[in-house]
Amino acid sequence: MKILNVENNKLVAYVQIKNLKSLVKHGEHLPRRFYKFVKELGLSENDDTKDEEFISTTDKKIIKALIQADWIIDFRELRDLSDEELQNACDELTVKIQDLASYYNSLPYTEQRVNSYMPVQYAKAVHKLNDINAYLKNRQGTYPSPFEIPLAMDSKAGIVSSNGNLRFGQSLDHKKILIGRKDEQPFQHGFHINPIEVNMGLMVFMAEENLTPTEPGKMDLTIRPDGSHKFLIAEYSFQRDPNYIPPVVEETHPTRLKPNQKKKTIFNPNKKDEN
Repeated sequence: MKILNVENNKLVAYVQIKNLKSLVKHGEHLPRRFYKFVKELGLSENDDTKDEEFISTTDKKIIKALIQADWIIDFRELRDLSDEELQNACDELTVKIQDLASYYNSLPYTEQRVNSYMPVQYAKAVHKLNDINAYLKNRQGTYPSPFEIPLAMDSKAGIVSSNGNLRFGQSLDHKKILIGRKDEQPFQHGFHINPIEVNMGLMVFMAEENLTPTEPGKMDLTIRPDGSHKFLIAEYSFQRDPNYIPPVVEETHPTRLKPNQKKKTIFNPNKKDEN
């Protein structure tokens, strides 16, 4: 998955390592600095132990390449969907993949050469399906390798407290409300935190975002445990607006590749995906 966010007035892209590997395989017209970036990370096809981890970049050309990679799912497209909606998306993609494979495998060799982009289109669809499926299972607590969404304030929503010292916003994964300084500096030792300002700011923010606590009064306000002290974390159990409709992103047609040298079979429709 990828996440695009604005932090300190800069566009930041977070992307999982497995998606970077996919971009190396299937990306087209990538800038040279992208390959330098990947090389510096030391990625290896034989090592998948860190595949679920997110890395970040502010490089505009690398971010552009990530945006254009429409098979790398944007986290914001998934986070507000219900489990049922996510499962429906997986089912629709599965049918699309099977239809694509069956059609391509039925073509004679000469026709496969004309449609040589289809194996890559298939691979991208499988990658997208696996990402959505992994996110759904991660949410349900059944994914074998849970991944952590970066702890950063969502740039799409936020307010500033009445006296202008603090800003409030949801974390990228909507599981927490984050409180940060307006000047975006860390909470250094000795910084005075007014509990009234915090409580009033939380109430105003939740009202602005139509968030209703399911367990009023149960709030845990703590300093971020990793030591950066960038945020205060207010953990709430809240309900979201049921009428919210997430944006729909249209897929672009894949770019054709050079003709293959021999007929290929890209998929066995009877084989079940392990994920």
